[in-house]
Amino acid sequence: MERRFVKDAVHIMLSQDAAKGKVLVRVSVASDKFENQRFSIAIVDLDGTNSFAIRDATAKAIDRWATPLFQIPRWGAGFGKVPSVKPIDEVARRCLCEAVTGIATDAASDEFRAMRLATGSSTSVYVNESLLPNVILHAKDPTHASGRFLKVWNADPYVKCVFDSFVWAGDSMCSLIENSPDISRRFALRVQALEANEIDGSRIRNMKFVRPRFNSSQAPLARCVLFFDALIGLAVELSAVRSGEAPARTAQKFLADLDEDAGATC
Repeated sequence: MERRFVKDAVHIMLSQDAAKGKVLVRVSVASDKFENQRFSIAIVDLDGTNSFAIRDATAKAIDRWATPLFQIPRWGAGFGKVPSVKPIDEVARRCLCEAVTGIATDAASDEFRAMRLATGSSTSVYVNESLLPNVILHAKDPTHASGRFLKVWNADPYVKCVFDSFVWAGDSMCSLIENSPDISRRFALRVQALEANEIDGSRIRNMKFVRPRFNSSQAPLARCVLFFDALIGLAVELSAVRSGEAPARTAQKFLADLDEDAGATC
């Protein structure tokens, strides 16, 4: 059904997102009868992290979509076997690629250049053909890209010190909780012990974030604020029970740097 509809398409908007070693490609297809369909093309593994790998993965996703399955995978004796396939539907592939007039990607440099390579706007000796030759609009997500680099706390040395102590530094309290099962368990128990707390403390253990994306630090920072008493209690406990060890030194440094202004800043 999708391949038949694409063969009559007038305009196609293609959306591509690369994350966690995979590329997801989706399309919104419009026909000359003002009909519209939206569906996923494919999700494929990335063979590398550069723009050439993303461009090749996008082409692979389109090829996979244009290849009809001859035998649907099933449970039972046939489970796990690779289904046999028919040859790629070159007409459907050509119609899809030629009807794409707009693309939407993140504004990250690798994904941006990958689509420039796919459309022919950027050339390279490693790319033999223009995958999407008729693109006239490239929509980017600048908010998403700014989330990778916008470290506003660096503008104020005091705010940077507080943020490093709570979340960002390698010896911060969040890093301490995230990297130690024992310490994360102690923190979860203290969260549960807070008076009139209806939250299941056993689940409050994840203090993980991704450094290239500053906005991913919001979750651990919010937990530091919401469970501030539990965090202070944990630091005091570690200073005593892990005395002489690295966790105790981190906790003692955190407590030494903590004052009313730091709490208010956080």
